[in-house]
Formats: sequence, C-alpha cells, structure tokens
Amino acid sequence: MKITELVTTDPASMRVLQQLAWETFKATFDANTPPDEMAAFLKEYYTTESMEAELTDPNTATYFFKNEEGEVVGFLKLSWKDAQTEPDYPDAMELQRIYLRVKYQGHHLGRQIMDFAMQEAKNRQSAGTG
Repeated sequence: MKITELVTTDPASMRVLQQLAWETFKATFDANTPPDEMAAFLKEYYTTESMEAELTDPNTATYFFKNEEGEVVGFLKLSWKDAQTEPDYPDAMELQRIYLRVKYQGHHLGRQIMDFAMQEAKNRQSAGTG
C-alpha cells in the first residue's frame, strides 16, 4: 500500500475531516478512556467551530492521506509558532495529530507520513516560516 496523495484540507472539506477525526480518535483511544472523558474531548476538539478555527489558523496545516483509489485513509496536522502545544520551541514545527483508519494501520504508511512531515519542516525552515 502506498499513499498517493497528501491534500491540504480547507473549511470546505471540514465535514470529511471531522468524521475522520471522530472515527480515528475513538478507534485509537476508546478502549482506555472513560466514556465521559471521550465525549468531553470530542466535544471540545472536534466540533465544527473548533475544527473551522484550526483549519483557518495560519500557523497550522492539515493534510488528508489518500490511497490509490482516492479514498481518504487518514490525516496529519502540523503546527508551528503559537499554534504549537509546546510553546518552549517557537522555531520548531510540531506534528500535532497523525491518524490512520484502522484497516490501513500496519501497512507501513507511517514512514511515508513521517517523511512528508520532515520535508514540510525542512521547507518551512528554509522559507523562514516555522
């Protein structure tokens, strides 16, 4: 399996991202998270309003991963400057979220995703934007 496309998301694709975020976050953490904490997290971070704010933040970029058939199989969120969760490193870029649908896990896609994230960090560093 290979990721054939990484597509920058925008507010128009927010609903696809929102559904994917709920699906992949729950699949990753549901077994070890109390139901009330899961509901609180999803309500805070994956509402329409919070996701629109993230997608329009100039210090973040979110990408869909697509397979050979064009199906969205996961997403990646990169943050820099004041959008990072770790403010001690203002010149760094943070890989804030990386999620794959369960059926695509275990196919060695993580290396492709990390290579992309590292290249983005290098591109931003050379451009002086993060």
